[in-house]
Amino acid sequence: YNKLYEFARLRLEEMRAVIYRQKNNRLSKVAGEIEKGLINSSPPKGLPEGPIHVDFKPDNFLFKGNRLVGVLDFGNFYIGPLMIDLGKAIIFNCTKNKKLDRKLVDSFLRGYEKFRQLTKQERAYFKKAVHYGIYSHVWLDLYHVPLKLVPAYHPLNYIKIYLPAVKDRI
Repeated sequence: YNKLYEFARLRLEEMRAVIYRQKNNRLSKVAGEIEKGLINSSPPKGLPEGPIHVDFKPDNFLFKGNRLVGVLDFGNFYIGPLMIDLGKAIIFNCTKNKKLDRKLVDSFLRGYEKFRQLTKQERAYFKKAVHYGIYSHVWLDLYHVPLKLVPAYHPLNYIKIYLPAVKDRI
């Protein structure tokens, strides 16, 4: 299976060759920043692993009234560090007006830890996990745009809405 959001050295090199040939100037300008953020926030070895969805965002939730009744789109699912899912879920669900809403982050974490407590290593990695949530998402999209697998507006939208949130304090 493909671990879509794991970027080993060889894979990064292959992706760079495509990403840095961007035809979209706005995407070209942020590629270096995204790569640096991705590398600096990559998950350390030894984090607890399990099934991860990697795309926990409102578009993939089903609600009945105010109650969550389902999650869609398991196309990118794999076994990997649970913190990847947590970081992505927080960036996509706790960002308001291009900033992370601290109350939402705290509430989200309290709810998460009712089911699974974070380890000491996960707590130390938490801030970077949120950063990795958006940097990894945009990096993959930057790769997919020249291959015509996603339109340029897709990563541009994430860059506009979520990138400012990781530059803000968590």
